[in-house]
Amino acid sequence: MRRLTFLITGLAILYAQEERIIRGIIPAERLPVVQRSENLIQIKGRVVDKESKEPLVGAAVRLQGTQKGVLTQLDGSFTLVVFPNEMPKNPQLTITYIGYEERNIPLEELEKSDREIQLAPLGVSLREVLILASTANTLLTPLNFTRMESKQIMELRGSQEITEAMRFSPSVYASREGGGWGDSRINLRGFEQENIAVQINGIPVNDMENSRIYWSNWLGLSDVLEEVQVQKGLGNARIVLPSIGGTLNLRTISPQSERRFILTSEASNVYSSRLGLVYHSGLSADGWAVTLSGGRAVGPGYVPGTDFSAWTYYAAISKNIGDRHRLLLQGFGAPQWHYQRFTYLTQRDIDTLYRGPFHNYDYGYLDGQRYGNFRNFYHKPLVSLSHFWTISEKVNLLSSVYVSFGRGGGSGILSVRREWDPRQSTYRLPVRFDGLINWEQVRTDNRARRDTFILASGDTLIGFAANLVHRNSINSHNWYGLVSAINLNLGPVEINAGVDLRYYVAYHYREITNLFGADFWIDTFDVRRGENIQVVIRDTARLIRNARFTRVGDRVNYDYDSFISWLGGFSEIKYN
Repeated sequence: MRRLTFLITGLAILYAQEERIIRGIIPAERLPVVQRSENLIQIKGRVVDKESKEPLVGAAVRLQGTQKGVLTQLDGSFTLVVFPNEMPKNPQLTITYIGYEERNIPLEELEKSDREIQLAPLGVSLREVLILASTANTLLTPLNFTRMESKQIMELRGSQEITEAMRFSPSVYASREGGGWGDSRINLRGFEQENIAVQINGIPVNDMENSRIYWSNWLGLSDVLEEVQVQKGLGNARIVLPSIGGTLNLRTISPQSERRFILTSEASNVYSSRLGLVYHSGLSADGWAVTLSGGRAVGPGYVPGTDFSAWTYYAAISKNIGDRHRLLLQGFGAPQWHYQRFTYLTQRDIDTLYRGPFHNYDYGYLDGQRYGNFRNFYHKPLVSLSHFWTISEKVNLLSSVYVSFGRGGGSGILSVRREWDPRQSTYRLPVRFDGLINWEQVRTDNRARRDTFILASGDTLIGFAANLVHRNSINSHNWYGLVSAINLNLGPVEINAGVDLRYYVAYHYREITNLFGADFWIDTFDVRRGENIQVVIRDTARLIRNARFTRVGDRVNYDYDSFISWLGGFSEIKYN
């Protein structure tokens, strides 16, 4: 009996071992990549990151030789449906995804890879990446970045701002903010624009005082962009100081590109239209090249009360001097004005007051004409002269001197009380029944009571003192800079060094633009020119300190200049 038990146990173990061996040598059944039915052909697969094996969502999969294409789902899978008569003889799939290398794969190869298509990310591997300032090669470094070429930018942007194209890059979030033209913002890996360095042709354009980016100053660049590089996280960008969030490198088309003429016309359902002209002369026999561009953008905006108007221009002249020198003179800008929406909508506004998502609290009507509260107007031309010098086969020097004169500001209100809130039923900023600003009521309130003022000299002044006025906040500046970098390639050792010099003068003040029917506005912020006066209210004299009677065109609230001197430098030694 014991021998029989051992025999049965041994046979069971032998059977289990044989079963495991058989299962190991017979592969699991694979589902076919191409599934055919009577009327349709389905091509199925999955797109993943080559390194992390994570699925890629929204990758474009296209069947070569046809107009058929599809985007991948949340798990990276896709199903491409074609008719039998549309199937090419040697079918291949083309897979593209921003930030990854484009890949062409035959269906036979896809069958062997068990439906899985792996895309290699650009710039993530430890190979060196070329970063361009203007058209010179100024930095080689391993970085995690995304490159967007001009064709991609044009397709993704449509008739919107350039930031709308950048948001398709991984780790980039873009928002139109309140909806005003040019008021968009970008977050890179969660960091706000103050922590993102932005360069145009290697020249820094972040505000010198608060590091912000005002995209309305660069509306015309989208017509002449060669590429945008989105560098993510800390990097050793040489022209500007490294930023925590990352660096945006915008490079315009070289004047030495092929000769061509481009006309673009844009229109959209968000009530904006745009016309642009670009001319490239190409490189002449004597080394000259010219690029000229101009454009016009206008529209009422997709949010009521956010009208905008802008002109754009760009000019670049390039000259080759021998084989070792090249000069590049560039100038561009975009004089513009646009109305803005800053007041947010609450859930109560939507549920109770039935205000739609496009409602704008920041405009109304005055004398039958639309009158906005916040209006931005600015012109910031940037002119640069770059010199590219190939000293020897191992030494290159790039130097750029630039100047920018910004002129403009933004409008708003001043009231005798603290900050205003358009939803409060106060005389500071009354609201009409339809949720718009009641500017007519503001004018009525400003002339509701004539006051008597006793000056320090003893003289008496009688008039209407404004409760609320409209003002402009002027933020103009003069910016001068020089950036220079040298590269020495000494075999396995590479040395990079450079300087970043800047001098910046800003002019900040406020000026009255509309008294809304009043005779004057009492400014109490000027300690030097103000005086102590008394206002008589109901037979009682009330003291007002540092008071000054101001009218349209006078400066109020603040008036100061800002001076910044900047000296930056870097050095880097790499051994390969």
